[in-house]
Amino acid sequence: HGGVASNTSRYYSADVGLVHLVALDMNAYYFSEEAKFAAPQLEWLAADLEAAAANRKAVPWIVAMAHHPMYCSSITLAPEVHEDGADDREKLGSFSGCVGTGEATVNKTRHDLEPLFMKYGVDLFFAGHEHDYESIWPSYNNKLVQKSFVRPRATTHFVTGAGGAPALDKFGDPGPWTRKQLAAWGYGRVTVHNSTHFQYDHILNKDGSTVDSVMVVQPEHGPFPTPPA
Repeated sequence: HGGVASNTSRYYSADVGLVHLVALDMNAYYFSEEAKFAAPQLEWLAADLEAAAANRKAVPWIVAMAHHPMYCSSITLAPEVHEDGADDREKLGSFSGCVGTGEATVNKTRHDLEPLFMKYGVDLFFAGHEHDYESIWPSYNNKLVQKSFVRPRATTHFVTGAGGAPALDKFGDPGPWTRKQLAAWGYGRVTVHNSTHFQYDHILNKDGSTVDSVMVVQPEHGPFPTPPA
C-alpha cells in the first residue's frame, strides 16, 4: 500500500495494480451535518498523496473517485428545470456551470481538492451522481487546460452515473471543458495497459457496444505544471 490509512470508510485509498485509487466523501460538502468531515479528509488526502508520490515508480497512476462530480454540464436539478418537464433553460444563459449538482458546492470542492490534485499530479477523477456520461478535457479551476489526453497538464474527469438509475438527466450547453455529452444508459471500463497508457471505454447497456474511448498517455507522472491564471 502506497498511501496512508484513513481509519474510516468515508474516505480511503488502496493500491490496485498500477493504480493508487483514492475514494473521497463529497457529502462533507453537501450536507451540513457532515461538514465536520471535510477538514480531516483534506488533511488525510494531503498525507496520502504525499505517500503515494513516494511510491510512484511502483504505482504510477493516481486516480480519485467520488459520488459527486467536480465538473459537469447537467441541468436536471437546476431550479430552471421543473418537475412537470417544462424547461426554462434559456434563463441559464449559454452555460452556467454544474447547476444540476450545484455549482456553488462544486466550486468549494474544486477550491479544496484541486490544489492537491495539481501538486501531486492526480491523473484522473471519476464521479457519478449525474445520470449521464460526460467526458471532460484536462481542466483546472473551472478552466480548460488542453484539448488532448497526451501528456495531460491537469486532471482528466469523467462523469459516469448512468449505469441503471431511475431516469436519465438532461444536459445544458456544454462547458468550455466538455469533450462529449451522452444521455444514455451505459457504464465504464478501465484498462491500465502499463505505466504510460490508461484507457477508458464507455459501454452502452443496450447492446454492449463501445460508444466512446479515451486513451490517457502520461510518460512522466508527477506534479502538474502551474497553469496560466
